[in-house]
This record gives sequence, C-alpha cells and structure tokens, in this order.
Amino acid sequence: GITLVDKPYQLVSDDDISIPKRRHNTHKGTYGQVSIIGGSTNYIGATKLAYMGANSLMSGAGLVRLCVPKEYINIYMSHVIECTLYPLSSIDGKIVFDKNELEVLLSSNVIAIGMGIGDSCQNIDILRYLLSQFSGKLLIDADGLNALAKDITILNNLKCDVVLTPHVKEMSRLTGLSVEEILDNPVDVAKNFALEHNVIVLLKGTSTIVTNGDDVCIVASGSPAMAKGGSGDVLSGIIAGILAHNDMQTFVATYTGAYIAGVAGEMACHEYGDAGAMARDTARFASYAVKKYIK
Repeated sequence: GITLVDKPYQLVSDDDISIPKRRHNTHKGTYGQVSIIGGSTNYIGATKLAYMGANSLMSGAGLVRLCVPKEYINIYMSHVIECTLYPLSSIDGKIVFDKNELEVLLSSNVIAIGMGIGDSCQNIDILRYLLSQFSGKLLIDADGLNALAKDITILNNLKCDVVLTPHVKEMSRLTGLSVEEILDNPVDVAKNFALEHNVIVLLKGTSTIVTNGDDVCIVASGSPAMAKGGSGDVLSGIIAGILAHNDMQTFVATYTGAYIAGVAGEMACHEYGDAGAMARDTARFASYAVKKYIK
C-alpha cells in the first residue's frame, strides 16, 4: 500500500551536516551581513527579534542588523548588544514602504522578513521591491508569507534566492488548498509549489520538509518543547545566519539550519524539560549546536 516515489527523499542526519571551520585571516565582513525586518504594535517582540539577531550571529553571520519600526526603537535598544539597529518609517507601529530606506538593505547578504511585522497593507509593496531588487538570499516568514499569499505572482520575476518557511496554515493561504489537503500529501504540496515558483520551501511540522522542487529533505530533529511561541523566530534567525556565512547552496543551508535549530531545541529540552524549555532556551543553545558540526 506504500506509493513509490520517483526520487527518494533524504532523511537528514548528523553525517549530512557540516559547518566550515573559520579561518584565522578573516574579519566580520567575511561572514556576511543579515538584515532582519519585523516588529509591529501587536508583536513588538523586542526580545524575540533580538534573539533572532543573536541566533544569526551564533550560527556564524558576521554582522546582524535589526530593522524595526522607528516608534519602538527605544524598546529594542535595551535588548540589543551585538546587533545594530536600523529604524524604519512606520505608521501606528507598522512598517511602511520607503524605497530609500529599503535600498540601504540591498547590500545585505541575507534579508529575513515577516516576523511580527503585522498585517499592514504595505507589506506586499515591501516584498515586491525586495524580490525585484535584492540579489542576495531572502527568507520570508510569518506575516511576510501572509502578505505574499495576497499576490503570489510577485514570485514570477525573482532576482534573489527565496526561502519560504510556512507552517501548514500559512501554506494553505499560499496554495489555496485546505489544511487537510496539505496534511494528506505535504511533501508533494511543498515540492510542487517550490518547483512552480522557483523557491525553497521549508514546511514546518513534527518532521520538517525542505525542498527546492527537485530534491526533498526531511528534518526530524527537535523536541516537543519547541511547540511554543517564538520557536519559528529562532529557526529563522539560525537559518539566516547560516545562509550568510558560507558558500553552501541555499537549499543545503536551509536544511542545515533547520536541523541545527532542532538539535538546539533538543538540548534545551534536555536541560529544562518538555514543558519548561522556551524559545529563548533554544536560542541559548544555538551556538552549542553549531559547534557540534564544525568540520
């Protein structure tokens, strides 16, 4: 009763994960810059975005810039040490489209957008600009995905490598399929979407699916403790850092980041238990997880 597939899926294991050892004759610019765009009134999430920035640094990025609504810049200042802050124009606590401000971010190696950004009608304009002008790697999560679902055609003319990190409900909005239809065949849904739109899809779940439309990797690392708010933000921060600091293909860097985030979650669970471990604990263990795979 098992349907055979044309091309086997790969279950990611420790042997598949390798983080390049850092050379002595390098500097922060060698390891890339990550810009994280997010935050709004309903999701100020100062600590969550700060942890995302810290995760990008702990997973290897050289520089991280947090791009947040200017109205809340003072709140973020108390949570940010190693990262830099870049205030973005905002109205009622929501980031608005400003071409001149976004142009500054185009020099980044990686941009991660959507975490806590809210449901502003201008999110789609921000995405449209980045997709057409940015030549690095763009990770879209959370409300960035919800904005994208309103006009999926903006993926037709990509200048950058794109990584989408939806959970099942966000995938439903992107595809127009019901949650039940996706759960009945998650691999093919993710694979077909990635192939059609030339993106990397990371479909979150107990076993996370990562696909470029051709290859499919299954990431089973993680723990029940990660079923808490903020875990997706931590995941995005780790993946963004790995995307920035090495020459891995975008697909490989994405499943590598997902696997490492899961391992960090397992470490947090071991320390604090299923109920007690929080997203910030996964963040705290990110550097220990990365250390395991430096070769």
